[in-house]
Amino acid sequence: MGSRQLRSDIPINLPETFKEEARELRNKLLLYRFHRRLEVKLDPGLADPKLEPRLNQILLPLLSVVSDEGGVADVVGIRCGAISGKLRVSDQAARSIG
Repeated sequence: MGSRQLRSDIPINLPETFKEEARELRNKLLLYRFHRRLEVKLDPGLADPKLEPRLNQILLPLLSVVSDEGGVADVVGIRCGAISGKLRVSDQAARSIG
């Protein structure tokens, strides 16, 4: 298949402890969200009028917690712009078929 060498530090199969470690990480992240939920205030000014309302709804909380005004916000915006464009094309194609 691929011609790339396997990395020795990445196992081919997931270890038996994977599911337990994943559950522990999810619980830690959820606890963090519960502890910080009242600290985050949504900034409606961060909404991008070029994106669909649903994407703005998803991104607004993420962008409201980003402290780096340039880097991360730009990457998220660019990716969502690309996703948004693909969704529009896909939606138009579905309408023309159905």
